[in-house]
Amino acid sequence: MTKQRRIIDSYLSGNYPDDISEEFVSWFDSPVDQEIKQEELLASWDVLEASADPQDIRDAFESVKRDLNMMTQGGYRFRKRGRVIWRHVAAAIVIAALTAGMTLFLDNLFRPSEQPVEWLDTYCPYGQTLSVALPDGSSIKLNAGSRLMYPTAFSGSTRKIFLSGEALADVVKDSEKIFVISTNDLDITVHGTLFNVRSYPEDSESEVILFSGSIDLNTKHQDHNRKISLTPGDMVRIDRSNGSVAIEDVPTESFSDDARLVFVNTRLIDITAQLERVFDVNFVIGNPDIAQQRYLASFINGESLDEILAVLAKTGKIKYRESVKSKTIYID
Repeated sequence: MTKQRRIIDSYLSGNYPDDISEEFVSWFDSPVDQEIKQEELLASWDVLEASADPQDIRDAFESVKRDLNMMTQGGYRFRKRGRVIWRHVAAAIVIAALTAGMTLFLDNLFRPSEQPVEWLDTYCPYGQTLSVALPDGSSIKLNAGSRLMYPTAFSGSTRKIFLSGEALADVVKDSEKIFVISTNDLDITVHGTLFNVRSYPEDSESEVILFSGSIDLNTKHQDHNRKISLTPGDMVRIDRSNGSVAIEDVPTESFSDDARLVFVNTRLIDITAQLERVFDVNFVIGNPDIAQQRYLASFINGESLDEILAVLAKTGKIKYRESVKSKTIYID
């Protein structure tokens, strides 16, 4: 069972604190792994218990719809109405939200007195970088293969954006509105700062490096959730498979706005994934053991792919060959 399925099943079962509803829909509405989350929700719907009376389910859902029409400024908290019925109703509500447009639904659900917030979805293609100016004056530089979702205006006490991929963030300090970057693996609370976050869904690890200011990380692994405070020079690495966390000191002077290829004790499989995104090529690693080898390497002078591969081959004693026709590089 996937992590997304476990979260959805736990929510639909009603086994959660009363104040968790808004956190769940915020997670479900995030752009990361959206297709997977929708597929797992529909799969949960398909296996719901058949013991509930269908008329009871319809009555419960109609009651919820009536309640939604009477929501007030203070927001709305769903009332649990028995495990089986609640499970059907909650699934029906979220499925209805999917068909209606999730962001608009959630805006109306938790901020009924405000105008719906418009969200922008920006993608940086392979082989490119892209700079994004946020409405508060903060700047986000996306690396290749990254996706950013952010609002046209920040409202309330939190400035929150969603990231899938890698970004260099320069955040404007605002003591009245905290800034949060949310990825599939972690939430980063920012206190006016410069840092880099790398969290691609296909990579085995996520990384955060703090250059200046301060940030707090909250990891979101099912089994090993942690809160970590970073100071400049800290690098946090999160293993996506088990949630384990490693913290290292790194020389931040080796990292710059233009130096997008700095690997600190990074697995070869993640290095090649990054090279695929930056140079728009494909890699095939023939030996699984080689894929797990770790490297310490900095490429800060605009090195070509051939130059990078030559360094990796010499350091790790590996061999590589290139198929120009298919843009594929084989490593043995």
